[in-house]
Amino acid sequence: MSIATSVPTIKAGQSLTFKNLDSPLGNGIWHTITACALPCDGKTGIAFPLADAHIIFDSGELGTAGVPASGTDTWSTPKNLPPGTYTYYCRIHPFMRGAFRVVAN
Repeated sequence: MSIATSVPTIKAGQSLTFKNLDSPLGNGIWHTITACALPCDGKTGIAFPLADAHIIFDSGELGTAGVPASGTDTWSTPKNLPPGTYTYYCRIHPFMRGAFRVVAN
């Protein structure tokens, strides 16, 4: 999320894979890829919503350092997402936000 210089774009039928590079650090630093409604600019903190976009997706806690992590540090978007712009945030660190686009073939 912090290194992108543009919005990643994929074609319909493809998926975008996220890798948590923080996962191997110590006990692991977990992150999620959780759908949020455009413009995904709510205040951070405990009041930030759970997945609330029109199309819901959530990676679970990406990490390998034990429960409650998912046991994997990668997650891919569903391949059946229709064209559009999708915004997401990390449920653990709600100030971390991002977006990706799906375009028609």
